[in-house]
Amino acid sequence: MKKSAFESEKEEVSSILKIIMKRDFSKKGYSGLAVKNSIFSFLTSFTGKIGGLLFTIIIARILMPELFGLYSLVISTVFIFISLADLGIGSAIIKFTSKSHSKKEKSKSKGYFLYLLKLKIIVISILVFSLGILSKVLAENYYQKPIFLGLLAGIFYLIAFGFTDFMQSLFQSVNKFKYIWHKEIIIQILRLAIVPLTTVYILKNAISQEWNLFWIILALSIAYLLALLFLLFISKNKFPFMKSEVKTPSEKKKKMIKMFILPLSATILTDAFFGNIDILMLGRFVSAEYIGFYKAAFTLVLSIAPLLAFSNALYPIFTKLKGKRLEEGFKKSLRIVVPLSTALFFGILLFAPLIIQIVFGNEYSPAISLLRLFSVIMLSLPATQIYSSYFIARGKSFELMKFILTSTVLNIVLNLIAIFWLLQYGEYTAVFGVAMATIISRYFLLGLFIIKRKKVK
Repeated sequence: MKKSAFESEKEEVSSILKIIMKRDFSKKGYSGLAVKNSIFSFLTSFTGKIGGLLFTIIIARILMPELFGLYSLVISTVFIFISLADLGIGSAIIKFTSKSHSKKEKSKSKGYFLYLLKLKIIVISILVFSLGILSKVLAENYYQKPIFLGLLAGIFYLIAFGFTDFMQSLFQSVNKFKYIWHKEIIIQILRLAIVPLTTVYILKNAISQEWNLFWIILALSIAYLLALLFLLFISKNKFPFMKSEVKTPSEKKKKMIKMFILPLSATILTDAFFGNIDILMLGRFVSAEYIGFYKAAFTLVLSIAPLLAFSNALYPIFTKLKGKRLEEGFKKSLRIVVPLSTALFFGILLFAPLIIQIVFGNEYSPAISLLRLFSVIMLSLPATQIYSSYFIARGKSFELMKFILTSTVLNIVLNLIAIFWLLQYGEYTAVFGVAMATIISRYFLLGLFIIKRKKVK
């Protein structure tokens, strides 16, 4: 007798739970390697989010609103360059190296790795030069804030982060997700140790805010550099194809790689602007302390919401599901997330003063109203993360890029309206308007996802 969909699903869930409990990932297919990768992927994301939140809280408390605002502005600016440094190269190494590795074609794997490494070096070199040239212009002409030396230190952050990210993609391509998690643990421990200690020391001895930012960003870069050295050390024994001869990709393959990278580049860059455009625009029009208040409130929400969606764990699972099973998995994910999101929304709304006081201190009390406002995002952001994983799993990456780009343009327009209209009533009012613009654009993105899904079902 043919099993019902419910019975089949129940058996599969039971099988997966047994694998997790016994830690036996030797089985082939979805119930083996995919489960193992999903677990380590989730652990990496969870470690990064929790570590990132703790790091932000500690740094915000040490720096106080004004210097924390300048620090946030430097990081947001440098992150645009970091996103450009990827340009889909990480995804390309996962796709092409993984494929040849699975076929035991070691010489091809090494060829793809070296070719993509060459591209990465070229791209990062161009961006390092560009950031070096633009740092003074951005600091003095656009932002008009003392962040020039901080942006220069961002060059080291760009290099360390860029190559760490590249090596992480290489580990993903051969399903070594465990070491990516170990790398994330190292980064979080190091930056929680090195950066606060460095910050406390330089605040007592440094001459100016610019030099403070320089040493803080440099200390952050060291944490990523040490994580990179860890991955390089581990890679000696984990990539047997490195010892084989090189089979350079043909011109046809190189063209194929570039065609694969181009659309991903647009998606990555668009996503980077969507996540940082508010800070970049506030940096031009308001004082640094208001950026600090905005960043403190938004960071709390952004750190919690993705953990509810489990998007890093869901994506590998969604890719294994097709048809009705994918739809059922998607709906179940939403049914779990929506009640949790609603509960957190009310919790943040009611206890915002207590949260800000405990987490950041009385100096950040102006962020209370912003946190209450941003609590509305708790109702949309986890669902948006699930929709994003769903569309990628269905091969709708181009639609995803279009939606994010449209939402980014809307965000920019609304930010400009809010800033120029509300700045006359005070900087805090303008910041409040930008927060509203950010919320509207993110709900607009969720609306696009909902409408598109109804059409593709």
